[in-house]
Amino acid sequence: ERQTLQRAPGALRTAEITPGMGSMAARVVLHVVDALNIGGAQELILLLARQAPPGQRTVVCVLQPDLAMADRFAAAGAEVAALGRPRPSILSPVRFMRYFLGGVRDVMRLVRRHGADVVHCHLGDAEIVGILAGRLAGVARTMVTVHNPILYHARPGRDLRNLLHVFSLAALYRLARRAVAVSRQTEAVLRRDLRLAPPRLTCILNGVDVVRMEAAARSEALRRECGAGPQDFLILNIGRLESQKRQHILIEALARLKEELPGRGRDRQPGAGAAPKGRIPGHRRTGPLPFVPKRHPRAFGGGGHGGRGLGLGGHLPVAYGVHGRGPAHRGHGHPGQPGGAWPG
Repeated sequence: ERQTLQRAPGALRTAEITPGMGSMAARVVLHVVDALNIGGAQELILLLARQAPPGQRTVVCVLQPDLAMADRFAAAGAEVAALGRPRPSILSPVRFMRYFLGGVRDVMRLVRRHGADVVHCHLGDAEIVGILAGRLAGVARTMVTVHNPILYHARPGRDLRNLLHVFSLAALYRLARRAVAVSRQTEAVLRRDLRLAPPRLTCILNGVDVVRMEAAARSEALRRECGAGPQDFLILNIGRLESQKRQHILIEALARLKEELPGRGRDRQPGAGAAPKGRIPGHRRTGPLPFVPKRHPRAFGGGGHGGRGLGLGGHLPVAYGVHGRGPAHRGHGHPGQPGGAWPG
């Protein structure tokens, strides 16, 4: 595992994640992405920009107005081209078509302006816009990275919308020279549902920049903010509170540990050890995490950010409150707003 992680930075270079797409090093790589909000796909593009070989330029085309990570891309030496088009509803077909066709036209212009050798597409709208634009602009090395194994919403039976979505994705990905899955699960889904196969389909696991990780200093103050003592084992899970992120598996494991965790040493007795604890700090970009000292007996609600969204069925006791001000509150934490915790 460590060897895999140590190789991750080099393995993430675009020239190396496009097997069979030619040995000539790419001079300009154009990434197309829906938005530069904080997310896994955006972090991968940023890592690719940081690990680009000497002489390779990275241009990132952003379809929608969210540019939260633009400064980090600029610091990595990438050029950000923001189209700034809000995504209209499909119920407004004229505006919807203008959004997509305008995006295809603008990406084609960027390809020609920068002389892009590779068009690399990420996420839903950008996959459609980028693959079509790359093909129309004559870029042979047009590729897509599939970041999510969930291709469509769960609907009962053989829903016509799901069938249409699968057929359209299968046709779209076959226009790309390569489709890269970021996990074995995603690769298996693309094989099963879209009938993709090598050499068009390949799997490259998301890497970790271990150089930057190992250079980071251990922060005892941050561990204390997380409620962890010097000897505690601290697990940090980063991601949206949605069922597809599968946080419920970790939470259910913690709940089982609470009941079954033995004591330490030879004289192990049920319940003798420290029970696991969990906290939901909310969304924070900078500054201290707003952990909540209060306890509240009510469970998660039924919203997308609640316990049912995590697959918990609302049965896990959670504490919500405003850090240092006001009464307990149920909701999703944002900067300066409530976080949450579940007791051990």
